Amino acid sequence: MIRGNVLSNSLRILGLSDSVTVEEIRKKYIEKTNLTKFQSIFILNKELRTEFAKYHEAYVIALKEIASVQAGTNPSFYPGDQMFNLMLNQGIYFLIKENLLKAGEKLEEAARLKSNHPLTRIYLGIILMKRKSYYSAERYFLKSVETNPKDEYGWLFLAKNYLKAGELKKAQHTLDKVRLLAPIDPDVISEIDDINKQIIDDMNKDKKSSFIKKLFEK
Repeated sequence: MIRGNVLSNSLRILGLSDSVTVEEIRKKYIEKTNLTKFQSIFILNKELRTEFAKYHEAYVIALKEIASVQAGTNPSFYPGDQMFNLMLNQGIYFLIKENLLKAGEKLEEAARLKSNHPLTRIYLGIILMKRKSYYSAERYFLKSVETNPKDEYGWLFLAKNYLKAGELKKAQHTLDKVRLLAPIDPDVISEIDDINKQIIDDMNKDKKSSFIKKLFEK
């Protein structure tokens, strides 16, 4: 039996007892992070971000603790069918923690394993948007909505990317497409309102600036 308060607490978070193998821990971790609520761009929701990070940290700690007491354990070995999930999860975790460099590295590894995975594309786009690489981010978001035109998250972040890039008309037009999808996620609805308000504010600033410029030209 494996002992230790740190390990026991991590296993409890994952819903496991003390007598488990590395493979059982990994399986339970993937099961927890593959719940339906995590199969969308859940990082808009603070509670879900916290819950996901809790599972990920519990998994990492459990593997380290087991490796320290079980000779020959190699917690870095992952079966091929689990590798994508683990790379994706690490990327999302680092994104939640605002470590954009690490997040990008892990998500790119996930993308190499499944190039057409829609969530990976959007998350990579979000990272690039946060790094102000708006053109590169746009390509990821566009690819996502081309693959799935009904993906409200792809359209939402495309609108947000246009807003941050100062392309207000494109942002407004794209936001209209999000509304047409009639999203029910309250976090998406809140984002729509915030983006729309910012578009209006920025347009009014542009009009005011243009008006003042014309006055000085006379």
